[in-house]
Amino acid sequence: MSAKNRKGEATESEKESKDVELVAMDDAGTRGDGGSKCWTNQSRAGRTDSQKGLMRFAWAAIAVQIILLVLYCCLSKYADSVRPDATTAQLGGNEALSKYPFLADVHMMVFVGFGFLMMFLKRYSNSSLGLNFFISVECVEWSILVNSFFHQLYAAAEKKAEWHKVEVDIPELVEGDFAAASVMITFGAVLGKTSPLQLLIIGIIEVIFYGANKVLIEAVYGVVDLGGSMVIHAFGAYFGLAVALVIGREKQRDDELCGANRMSDLFAMIGTIFLWMLWPSFNAVLAPAGAIQHRAIVNTILSLCAACMVSFAFSIIFRKEHKLSMVDVQNATLAGGVAMGSSASMAVYPGGALGIGCIAGLLSCVGYNYVQPYLEKRIHLHDTCGVNNLHGMPGILGALISAVVAGVGASSQVYGSQLDENFPANYTAGKQGGIQVLSIVNTVVFAIVGGALTGMIIRPLDDSVQRYYDDAGNWIEEDE
Repeated sequence: MSAKNRKGEATESEKESKDVELVAMDDAGTRGDGGSKCWTNQSRAGRTDSQKGLMRFAWAAIAVQIILLVLYCCLSKYADSVRPDATTAQLGGNEALSKYPFLADVHMMVFVGFGFLMMFLKRYSNSSLGLNFFISVECVEWSILVNSFFHQLYAAAEKKAEWHKVEVDIPELVEGDFAAASVMITFGAVLGKTSPLQLLIIGIIEVIFYGANKVLIEAVYGVVDLGGSMVIHAFGAYFGLAVALVIGREKQRDDELCGANRMSDLFAMIGTIFLWMLWPSFNAVLAPAGAIQHRAIVNTILSLCAACMVSFAFSIIFRKEHKLSMVDVQNATLAGGVAMGSSASMAVYPGGALGIGCIAGLLSCVGYNYVQPYLEKRIHLHDTCGVNNLHGMPGILGALISAVVAGVGASSQVYGSQLDENFPANYTAGKQGGIQVLSIVNTVVFAIVGGALTGMIIRPLDDSVQRYYDDAGNWIEEDE
């Protein structure tokens, strides 16, 4: 993820605000010290609004954690394989425990990969990494409860199943990470433009829409979306874009701080490398152990390799300077993993996996170079990290590819005894293809409606943002 506008021009009022801050720093030595009498009344009021906003965030965070603590105490328990009195039969052949190495990889992607990738903003690195950490943790805790609620609601309605406590084990933690990943994609669309309190609220609301959409397309429709091209990537992207459109302001697009420097780009590239290496685990973690999981890993690696090759080439071709752009290299190289998510377990074969990666890398480069500037100009949609280009369009591409692959090849002639595991709904090939298309349409609609509603809820809290794309309002900063 990376901003399009790397060298935005500051407005006169922004330059004056920056000058006031520099004067205060020169007099006091550090921000917020005793030299505050050099600040103007306007800047002093801004600091007060920011501090009030952070205090509201702190108390809200405490309240949310207390509520989650009470809910877990009352509504959750260990799954059978985790219980202290588990029998040998319950522990033997524990497939859930075998997924821990995959969980560790997904953890690294969410907390390190996404966090570092969003550090490209030159004055927002503390918030990019720190708030990614906080909001992800919030979403892991909350989503385990929400996902279980919607699954049990469906089971009670369709199968007359009884309600029971949430059973927590490693697969549930993986699902928590998946929900956090979707919210972090949304975070990328509004990066630098929201306060911590607004992000906390986004996390709470988005997880509810995420859980409802997930159960609808997976349990009710019977979609195959192993790596989350639809339920994670497309949903997170279009939820975030809807939020960004609703809360958008002119000064967000033209701020000089909405850009990178050499050091921040380097840190973001570290995030790219982590994500690129660990993406096969993300797509394969929930696959049944054996050939299906093995196939998901092979398909994802090949797709990522092709996306990387194509992205480097088209970055040079599309950029007017005919040189490599860190925006493209940091992001489009990952598009193969996004596009492969829905068909990771399917028989696309090595050549098909490479082809999917090529198309995804090209599509992402087109997004960063042409689609994003067009949307910003025409509808004033400011997408800080370009999530539409990395997660939105490649997510839709992955869904459509899975519809074609399933519609043509979901048969026992291709999958043999693996057919039921690959396509648990047992639809005909044509119907499964139609379900894939229906699911991506449903996902995008859910995401846009949920994001727009969330944006309307958090927009009044915008006054607590002291300066867009700047850590100074949220963090104690040391002298450089």
